[in-house]
Amino acid sequence: MRNQKGRASAKQFAAHLQEALVAARMTAAELSRRTGIGKPSLSFYLTGRVMPQEERIEVIATALGTTVNALADDEDEPHAETVQTGGPRMRVTDAARKMGCSPEFIRAGLRAERLPIGWAVKLCEGRWTYYVSGKQLAQWIGEHAPCGTEAVGQTRPRAQNSRESSSIAG
Repeated sequence: MRNQKGRASAKQFAAHLQEALVAARMTAAELSRRTGIGKPSLSFYLTGRVMPQEERIEVIATALGTTVNALADDEDEPHAETVQTGGPRMRVTDAARKMGCSPEFIRAGLRAERLPIGWAVKLCEGRWTYYVSGKQLAQWIGEHAPCGTEAVGQTRPRAQNSRESSSIAG
């Protein structure tokens, strides 16, 4: 399902575009504003329903400060220029397991910019994508007690999601 030899499928492009948005710490709405590409079109690109034309890929790459190859190559691994330093990307569920808390606690902390282990980027249609740095997580765990202790304002090993979210938000 490649457009050309060596080019990404729409699904691969969507994954690379999401990585680039995270690395640039940019929302899809901001990308739309900077490129002049409508939000509905960006939504199609971000969900892998449509592969943009080469000219649009160039415009998107320029706005994100990356390269056309980083967005459109058929490699499954993200390119170095699309992921900022901070160690390998880690799944939110794996980070939650290492911290001893729920994935929603991690997501809420990243959205509120209260957990210094990565960041969250709001995409089109109210969806979010998350970047958790394995290196930053290991450093943070080394400096703080895991979830469920006084370090994050909890007194139980695993609090309910609503309590976890309120401890981060507040």
